[in-house]
Amino acid sequence: MFSTTYTHGDSAYSRDKSAFAVTDTGVYFQFGGFDSAGTIDTCVHLLDLSTGKWETRESTQQREGHTAIFIGNNRMLIFGGLGDTEGIPEADLDNQLIIYDITDDSWYAPDQSLLNKEHAPKTFIANHAACLDPVNGLVYISGGLDVMECSEETKYTPLVDMYVYSLSYGQWVAHFPFVGRFSHSIACYDGRIWAFGGLDGNMARQSRKVSSIDQSGGLVSSVQFDLEDIRVDLTGSEKIMQSPSQPHHFIFADSEHARIEVFSARGCYWTEGYSFEVPFSWVQSFELSNNLYLMGAGERHPNPSIEADLGYYVCVPLVDTVPAISYMESSSVPAQRLAQDFESFFNHQQFVDFDITAVETGHRLPETCSFLEKPLMVTDTELEDGHYYKSDPIKCHKAILLARWPHFRTLLSANMSEAVTATMFIPEPKLWVSIFIRYLYTEKLEDHPPLVMAGILSMSHIYSLPELRQKCIQNLMTRNIGVEDLLEVWQVADMLNEESLRDRVLNNIFNSWGRIVKLGVLEHCDKEVILQLFSLLNAESRILVNPHVAKSKFNRLPLRSGSPISRKHSMSSFDEVPRTDDSDCRM
Repeated sequence: MFSTTYTHGDSAYSRDKSAFAVTDTGVYFQFGGFDSAGTIDTCVHLLDLSTGKWETRESTQQREGHTAIFIGNNRMLIFGGLGDTEGIPEADLDNQLIIYDITDDSWYAPDQSLLNKEHAPKTFIANHAACLDPVNGLVYISGGLDVMECSEETKYTPLVDMYVYSLSYGQWVAHFPFVGRFSHSIACYDGRIWAFGGLDGNMARQSRKVSSIDQSGGLVSSVQFDLEDIRVDLTGSEKIMQSPSQPHHFIFADSEHARIEVFSARGCYWTEGYSFEVPFSWVQSFELSNNLYLMGAGERHPNPSIEADLGYYVCVPLVDTVPAISYMESSSVPAQRLAQDFESFFNHQQFVDFDITAVETGHRLPETCSFLEKPLMVTDTELEDGHYYKSDPIKCHKAILLARWPHFRTLLSANMSEAVTATMFIPEPKLWVSIFIRYLYTEKLEDHPPLVMAGILSMSHIYSLPELRQKCIQNLMTRNIGVEDLLEVWQVADMLNEESLRDRVLNNIFNSWGRIVKLGVLEHCDKEVILQLFSLLNAESRILVNPHVAKSKFNRLPLRSGSPISRKHSMSSFDEVPRTDDSDCRM
């Protein structure tokens, strides 16, 4: 499983606040940071992973608290950080973004005449986070601390800005608010930027909160996790790794606790953590060609983040290291056959011994309603408002329900009436209940319309099935929801406190407001729902009339700072959003 390489040459030492990256040809780059005496390392350290040989190059540059990103053609983009103990003078502000060319050992800054000062950072930034969108050639810089403001009152006040630099145009192309953190990490996937860990202005760790934002800006989505869901502190030293075959998996290697954590960006959940021991102090980790690399010293070190000699590295395939990836990439035939056998029993009603009834309707039920037994030979299931027939029974197998459904096991263990009568009534639409039961048999969730998926999501909350919840969230977060369904899905997400889903759907509601109005969706909504939506808008909201298009437009404006969502879920506001010229009304 392990492939251990002993390096040779003038090996580098781990340095606090240093930055490293890896080229696509397998060259490890490390620059900057300081040792235990506070001395900044001015050398460039390169390791050829194919030979295990180190090379050290003298440099005129010095930085700590910066970031390094490989941008192709043996070039590294360095941004931010402190240059010396006295800080960086304001005159050098334009040079906080520099590029190092490994091939000819040269440093250079972008042509200042090409830079768009409107979107460029207005101060020196350190302890920030950075990531690359390789598809669009964009570099994202998030948060950090303002180096120019070093007073006791402001030195730990994180910046909320996100800056976007285009490699194609060689200039800053956008900036917008995101989250106020420093010493955190960010990554790009599926058109969104994801933020992990770090510290806030009160020096509180943000390991439990994961936030994301559309790459063009907009509303910030955040989700809070229980402490037991994640066991890594995520304070910026952890490199986010993404498997090329599964980029939705963000992989974190925690050297202090010898653990690997995996976050699924598709379903917004942490998988089970994995212990991973190697016989030395490993302090750096990175991914290359679907392999996990761990670098460290030859023996356990008391302070590995600053003084460890990087004389060893281990290479191991990600599929062997992280079970979540191995599971996704290679299916388990016996498990599939078992699920198929269970589904066959369910489909053919063989040896059934338990009945579950539901409600004869295809829609979500109102809060107040009553249920009637359906008479024999009745084909018309329509009743007066608030009255519904119970459905015909869904035949099930008690043993499978006991094995797969903790709530069912609790009912029977408590000798409730369901245990005596071998029947159970679930006050939800029959379609939802059938899908729910089929999931219990197979652990598979097929694609269904958004409102049905929202109903299954609510059932996963009621009956405490976290795996089903994750599948529903993943489905709803990665699909296009029609404008006619947006409001109802938003209501469900709000009721269940599913922050990430709620915030994304809310953003879609505001972006699709014109079509929502034209389709008459609001006519079927409760007044309270409409008022709640409008209460989230800024007091300066207004309708703009485009003289070239005979339709009204809403100006999309920031949420009120005191609104429930912005207060509870860390949504950032933005000062101005360019208006489009399509025919939709937008908020």
